[in-house]
Amino acid sequence: LDALRVRVTARWGVRGAAAALGLVALAGAGACLGMRRPWGLGIAPYTFPEGAAAFVARTRPVGTLLNELETGGYLLWALEDRPVFFDGRSWAVYPRDVALDALQLDARRLPDVVARRGVGVAVLRTDQRASWFESRPDWRVVYLDDAAIVAVRVADNAALVARYGYNTLRLGSWSTDLARWSRDPSVRDAAMAESARAVSAAPRSAYAWVLRAAALTAAGQSAEADAAARRAVALRGDLVAPRRVLLLRCAVRGDAACVCAQAGWLRGRGALRGAALE
Repeated sequence: LDALRVRVTARWGVRGAAAALGLVALAGAGACLGMRRPWGLGIAPYTFPEGAAAFVARTRPVGTLLNELETGGYLLWALEDRPVFFDGRSWAVYPRDVALDALQLDARRLPDVVARRGVGVAVLRTDQRASWFESRPDWRVVYLDDAAIVAVRVADNAALVARYGYNTLRLGSWSTDLARWSRDPSVRDAAMAESARAVSAAPRSAYAWVLRAAALTAAGQSAEADAAARRAVALRGDLVAPRRVLLLRCAVRGDAACVCAQAGWLRGRGALRGAALE
């Protein structure tokens, strides 16, 4: 830009240079305004539970909210009038026992914290803890994406569960459930309907597309299942579940090279026989 200013000044003088450079700046601004993405850095994908927070704000499930330290500040801002369980102010605001529960909210301690704190709504990162809510008849996952799940206590949120509950799809066991879906037409139809809702609610969620690919596999819709599996890997090729569903599709097609490639990736992650979630 400095070199351009020198050349323009030498040719058109100071005032002419100012006008010309002003036009260059306006042209650059116009190009930026024509961009399809908004200005600003925005929120890094999968860092905060944007979709989960929007779902809670829209549907307003009943019950005490449970969340982790890492997401408390975002939820406090996104949900506005809803108290969070814990946030980054930590020791300055919350009692020591609450802080310890939030900081040690692993799968082993989760059932105790839920019971002791009277939790009715959980917004937690999408990991193995989802399996606990999926295994409980008194809880139901009602929203999922790659960043977070929303689970609610059924007794307090019957209407919400009837509309949004995942009764058939389970993130923690889709690969073992698939055989049951294939055998039972009514269960298969439910899996298809729920997986369609999952990708509609979170179209950029790899986990949603994993579930869709599994349901389509059970329904015998091979081309659609292949496309859904590829979509899952394209969105989050760094996660285990998309690679596992793609491995499944490669095996169904008898594509040995694809099977070897995906199995090699999973073996490198120590996840060839692991759970669906990391």
